[in-house]
Amino acid sequence: MNRNLFAAFICVSILIGPLPTLAASTTGIAFTMGDNRDGQLGNGSTGGLARGAIVPTSLGGRLIKQVDGGFSHSLLLAEDGVVFTFGHNGNGMTGLGTAIGSTLIATPIDTTNLGGHPIAQVATGSDHSLLLADDGTVFGFGMDLQGRTGLGNSGGRTTIATPIDTTNLGGRAITQIAASFSHSLLLADDGTVFSFGNNAGGKTGLGLINGETLIATPIDTSNLGGRTITQIAAGDSHSLLLADDGTVFSFGDNRDFGATGQGTFTGSTTVATSIDDSNLGGRVITQIAAGGLHNLLLADDGTLLTFGDNNFGQGAIGPIEITAVATPSNLPELDGQTITQIAGGQNHSLLIVIPEPASMSLLGLGGLVVLRRGR
Repeated sequence: MNRNLFAAFICVSILIGPLPTLAASTTGIAFTMGDNRDGQLGNGSTGGLARGAIVPTSLGGRLIKQVDGGFSHSLLLAEDGVVFTFGHNGNGMTGLGTAIGSTLIATPIDTTNLGGHPIAQVATGSDHSLLLADDGTVFGFGMDLQGRTGLGNSGGRTTIATPIDTTNLGGRAITQIAASFSHSLLLADDGTVFSFGNNAGGKTGLGLINGETLIATPIDTSNLGGRTITQIAAGDSHSLLLADDGTVFSFGDNRDFGATGQGTFTGSTTVATSIDDSNLGGRVITQIAAGGLHNLLLADDGTLLTFGDNNFGQGAIGPIEITAVATPSNLPELDGQTITQIAGGQNHSLLIVIPEPASMSLLGLGGLVVLRRGR
């Protein structure tokens, strides 16, 4: 989820956070662009808007394979499983063992509690972070408020990566992690989905609309019909799930621009419920992405669909400002091109596309600059 103004790089992996936008290039170099008031761009300075590569010497020659950004901090995952961080250290969300000041260049996180495990995925919320190790262990750090780190705490801060409370995991290994403003989701190897954090609006899928869930807890599966979940995504006030048969489920606050895709702008959906599929035309969904208050779906025939907020053009559905039902986007510039990856920012979206003849481009929606380069 991202509020930045620039994104124009050839990417192989993109993850979007609320303030900095980050991209990993085909050469493994990390680029950043946007707000740098807290050093979250990793260029060695603070202040203003900027764009370009992070300070490369801080990475020790490593190539970056995944990136993610929170409101004022960023995480980079290197090919060898080392995690780097930079930005505002407040509440410990950089994982450097401190909760004061800013870190201006990419710096390895404190690995005291990692047990030597290489990290396979990173995810950032507004002021907390999650890491997934190669053995399925999940670590949390940052603000513990409302249980968003999954450590069993409802207040305080955790300044280094710490294993989450596994009481409810039943020995399952986690394969995907997702973090947003104040809640987090985990996907286990058997398709079980867990959530923790702020329950407001039902976004944790536990049948609750208030209070806090302090440790990873299985979501309510009443409406899943025995389907296995294969992808998870977390927005500001809602969550998305993708099942193995292409069915999309959502839960959370319907009032926020119809972001759950349930066809309504009232109330909350507190348990995973299939979205309104009236506009899908029989298409099977293969990817999901959640932005701040909007969502993207990618169908098996390459169609891009969106629902939720479109006030900034992030859904690419013309003059329509809000839609509570998944609606095909109108992107004539994509004619003859194939979308391979989707990502949602706070008020914008990113697509990786392969034009014909084969090349790779990053397309931005919602006021972003778009550059293309063939190969």
